[in-house]
Amino acid sequence: MRGCRYQACRHEPLVVVYEDNVVDRNKKRWRRNNEELPVHLRRPEVVRPSRPLSVDQWNQFAWESSQASLVPCENCGRTFAPDRLEVHQRSCKTPLPGAPRKLALQQVN
Repeated sequence: MRGCRYQACRHEPLVVVYEDNVVDRNKKRWRRNNEELPVHLRRPEVVRPSRPLSVDQWNQFAWESSQASLVPCENCGRTFAPDRLEVHQRSCKTPLPGAPRKLALQQVN
């Protein structure tokens, strides 16, 4: 029979191992999905920060990472996740001549 002392001393290392397994599994899934995309829509892998971050710093890092992974539409300039861009482009109309283009497309080019 295991006592509470045994459970308490084993708890923290199990959490760390579990977290590492989840991170590894998510990285593998992301890599597999990224490889399935056309070459022009593939994105570089996001690297986790090497030092501990505060909540505000982590939120800023997550926001910048998510924005960097978005791909602009060639027609309207709106940005989408690479796998959603193809769905959007089926219904996106080419802009009218003289219509202002979004800044996002101008920044990429």
